[in-house]
Amino acid sequence: MAEKYLTIKILGNDYRVVSGDDGDMVASIAGYVDSMIKRTKELNPTITNSGAAVLTSLNICEEMFKLKEEIEVYRERDEEYNALLGYKDKLVSALSELRENSAKRNALQRSNERIKGENTNLSEELAKSKSQIGKLESELEKLRQDAIEMQDKLLENQIELVRARKNILDMGEPSKAMAPKQTS
Repeated sequence: MAEKYLTIKILGNDYRVVSGDDGDMVASIAGYVDSMIKRTKELNPTITNSGAAVLTSLNICEEMFKLKEEIEVYRERDEEYNALLGYKDKLVSALSELRENSAKRNALQRSNERIKGENTNLSEELAKSKSQIGKLESELEKLRQDAIEMQDKLLENQIELVRARKNILDMGEPSKAMAPKQTS
């Protein structure tokens, strides 16, 4: 996206900024900063505008750092999810093996009438195994859904973090820094 000049208003002062983002995003950020500075001034009526700007910057940075911590938590959860996926693969393999064994057992059942008593016990165990497998499959599906939701939240938080970093970096670069608009 091409860079363009935009005019924003903070504490009644116009600032001309250069941005590659759309005007709505810049206006939204400026509105947020303006409201945060006004809130700081309401809480500290004797503070200067520059003092309010500094305190507001600290508050916004605190929010950003908290978001970074949350993202780290989501990364850790993502690692746990990946570990669960590895476990899931083992369970799927075990399930496949159980199904193969079940087929073999059924063939032996038909060909070996003399071991009916033993086959009865094995059938009961198979029913328990199938019940356990059904429970494991249900739990696995829930874990999958939870992991997808965590990944979505992580992505949203990462996007928010990147936007916040970009805004902070944009505010700190002299070529893109907001400067009061000169009025004659």
